[in-house]
This record gives sequence, C-alpha cells and structure tokens, in this order.
Amino acid sequence: MAEMLRRATEETFTVTLREEDELGLGLVPENVKKELYGSNRLLDGDERAVEEFMRQYRLHYGLRLRFYVEGATESEALRYAFQTIGAQFIEVINLGGAVAQRRGRGVAFRENLRSDINLHVFSMILIDGDRAKDFVSAVKKAAKDDEICGCFYLSSQDFEFANFELAELEEILWTWALDDKENAPTGEDRLTLHEAIKNVKNAEELINTARRALPQLSSLSKGERWGRKLIDFAGKHPVKQGKQRQVVEAIQTAVRTKAWNYQISRQEYKVDENTGQPVKRVTPII
Repeated sequence: MAEMLRRATEETFTVTLREEDELGLGLVPENVKKELYGSNRLLDGDERAVEEFMRQYRLHYGLRLRFYVEGATESEALRYAFQTIGAQFIEVINLGGAVAQRRGRGVAFRENLRSDINLHVFSMILIDGDRAKDFVSAVKKAAKDDEICGCFYLSSQDFEFANFELAELEEILWTWALDDKENAPTGEDRLTLHEAIKNVKNAEELINTARRALPQLSSLSKGERWGRKLIDFAGKHPVKQGKQRQVVEAIQTAVRTKAWNYQISRQEYKVDENTGQPVKRVTPII
C-alpha cells in the first residue's frame, strides 16, 4: 500500500521520492542500493538493477557470464565441464565459429564485449596468444579502453600443451584407444604410440601423428569427445607441475562469478591489459 501511494504521488506531482526502506528508521542509507545494484529504484527503475538484486539473493537464473574461447576442443571441453557441475548461467562461445562468420573478427569480438557490459554480463576469455592474434589484440584493446568486465587468459601454447604434459596427453590418447572394444590395443600398441608422439610439439601434430600410429585412433579429432577426455583428466588431476592447471583455474573463476556483484566489480575493478586479471581502480567509477 505504501508503495502504491508513493508511486501515485510521484506520478501526480512529477517528483521522485525515496523508497519506503530509506525512510522511517533509516535502515537503508541513501544511495546504498545504487552502489550495490546500480539504481536506488529496484522495481520501477533500471531493470538491470533488479536483476542484480535478484542475483545477489540467488533468485535470478539467467545468463551471468559469457566465456569466449577459440576452437572446437576448448568450447566442447568447457561446455561439458559447466554442464557437469550444473553451471547453467554460463554461455560458452567459440570465437573460431560464431564470431568468425562475421566481418572483422576482432571488431565483432569487441562488439560482443560491449554488449556484455550493457547487459551486466561478465566476460571471460581463454585463447592461444600465439595463434589468435586478432582476438588477442582485440581483448587487450578492450581492457585498455575499459570495455571488459571479467578477466582473460592468454597462453603461448595451444590449449592441449598449455594445460597438459606430453606424457599426460599420451595417457589420454591411450584411454581413447581402449574405447575400441572390437580392436583392443595391446602393450605393444602402447609402445608404438609412445615412440610415435614423443617429439611432437603441438596439438595438431599430436593428433595427426597419433591417428597414423594406431588404427584405434583413426577417429581421433578435435571436438566434443576429445574435449571431454581432456576435462575428465584435468578434473581428476587438477595440478600440473605443482600448479593448478590454467583451465581448472578458469573454470573455478567462472563458477564464482555467480556470487559476484557486477555493479561493485565494474565500479571498483578494471581488467589489466597485460595480466588479464582484475585490479583495483585508482578512482572508482561513480
């Protein structure tokens, strides 16, 4: 009833009054909701403010994060990971697919990041720094221009070799070979595989060499099945050389965004163009 009277008064006299929880005993300080949610008017103001309010109380189940990668293996691996843990608030976008279909891949990518900010959606990027040069330039420029809210990860190697040792990749390949029940591999086949791939330097060479080495790996290719096997291995063995695997860290960070306050993250932090991680602003956005 109090809200109905306030809104009617505002409409009649063309004024803006403070909401009920800001009056009386003054339990809610003035402008605190604007700082937390983006607006002092949660139900009759900016709809993004009420979405942020609902997220903080776990009442909003819409899109929270867009996770950008380049390549079928990466996209399928992350979709599988988020599906497994029930993180439905994360959308994985394959830059090599969706964005590549549009003119100017870097330009189109920047448009996506700007759209995320307008929607109050976090952005995360995980790409190969050596190969995806147009996307690397775009994401660094976006960070410099303060047009990204989230973080990014760049690697000097491809996804497989950035996250796994060659011996680990051999083990994952062997699990693929063991799936062939009609042509079960032998111990000799394992030695053949080891000798064939022992000097490979990147994922493309690894897959092509492994396919030639064993008939059980003739169907091997980048994509859903390969991505799932990589993630299954990373889930069981999250540490590589004493450090958390990059992909595991990125997945955990992505899941944590569900509890982050977008308004505060945007106001108080910006993404460092060199490290890709959020850093405290010298002067918060007002």
